[in-house]
Amino acid sequence: MHGKDDSMAKREPTKKEIIVLIAAKRPWLIPILYTIHSIGTATLDDVRESLGIRTQIAKRALWWLQKYDVIMKTGDKYMVKQGYRSVLDELFLDLCRRGNYFLIKFGATYLVVSVKRTRISSYTVPEKYVAQLMNLEALGRKVNEVREVSKILNIPPKLASRVLRVKNMLLECRG
Repeated sequence: MHGKDDSMAKREPTKKEIIVLIAAKRPWLIPILYTIHSIGTATLDDVRESLGIRTQIAKRALWWLQKYDVIMKTGDKYMVKQGYRSVLDELFLDLCRRGNYFLIKFGATYLVVSVKRTRISSYTVPEKYVAQLMNLEALGRKVNEVREVSKILNIPPKLASRVLRVKNMLLECRG
């Protein structure tokens, strides 16, 4: 009687929607998911050693990924569930990893995840600022100072610093 089909409201989210939800709500899981996906099957120690993180962080991440039903455990190994492999292949195609930093583009935003031994943190940078900075450089104007980027793009210094980091990571990955 509401004019909408009740089955529409109860639709299961697609695999891609679940991955986007993870990236939005728990971006710190992305490096763990990337590690398991790229290794194929990984133990807790594989994940921990590959990223250089504490055991508790790896355990918690694996717990969350199982809760989201993205990975499964067989014996002591974890693997990405079959339905997610192609979604992750597409997502990680343009992933840029430099040291302990991961860079992924989601729509009009770059997600940067920093992995440290005791924590994994993240931030986002709007693509438009990175594009504006790269356009300036394409026109021959080199801008490598946070203060200058902040002034030119009319953004706060903290965001300017992040824009510079993303630009430099992109140049390293493409070069």
